[in-house]
Amino acid sequence: MPSKDELNEKLFALCKADVIDYEAVESLLKQGAEPLGKIDDYGDDNVYGAFVYHLLHKDIIPEDLYFITDLFLRYGMDITKPAVPYDVDGAWNPVRYFPFLTEECVLRTLRLLLDHGLSSDDAWECWGHGIEDYLNVGGSLCDDESMEEYYGYIRKLMLIASYPHVLNESDGLKREIWYDYNHYDLLKFRNWNDFSIEVDTSHCARIPDVCGSVVSIIEKSSGKVVWKYGVCLKPEGIAKAGTED
Repeated sequence: MPSKDELNEKLFALCKADVIDYEAVESLLKQGAEPLGKIDDYGDDNVYGAFVYHLLHKDIIPEDLYFITDLFLRYGMDITKPAVPYDVDGAWNPVRYFPFLTEECVLRTLRLLLDHGLSSDDAWECWGHGIEDYLNVGGSLCDDESMEEYYGYIRKLMLIASYPHVLNESDGLKREIWYDYNHYDLLKFRNWNDFSIEVDTSHCARIPDVCGSVVSIIEKSSGKVVWKYGVCLKPEGIAKAGTED
């Protein structure tokens, strides 16, 4: 009988194949392989984290991200309980890889994790690290590619905020989206394709940048701005945030 470590290594090997054999993956899970079990690849990471990291090197994130996540969740994956503590020997919380990926399947996968109770702390690994990277590493919005990436981040931010079990545990998230200055049903942001986004960079210090940007989210059906917030700005200095009127 293979050990847990051997099962986990086999599980990861299947998950990083160009064409994933889902029946074989499920067979290993039934034998006791652990979705967040320790593997030696990528610096003592866990299976799911290493799998997500592996996908980052593809030109387009495949639907496998969603399907493997769904399968792992059905076999008890709990992001809060990795075999190797996060930030030890290079093991990251898998959700930390999500902020700047723009594919639709990434949003659907994040929604799947949230539907299965992704905690407020784990959700912060996406939106919190995302905004930290924008502000401290590089947030220039001088080209279409960087702007499209920013739109993707905003969609994830508002998706996360649409889950009361996350929002109610995070004053930081409320401040980030100017929660007290907007009046719209956040649950609706789970349907991100119902909205368009406009970013005003006229308040930025020197060049178009995330810092100083004002985000307006527009309901496509009505054409109205239904949510507005600024980054590194105070609401009092910006035109009144949108409402659902």
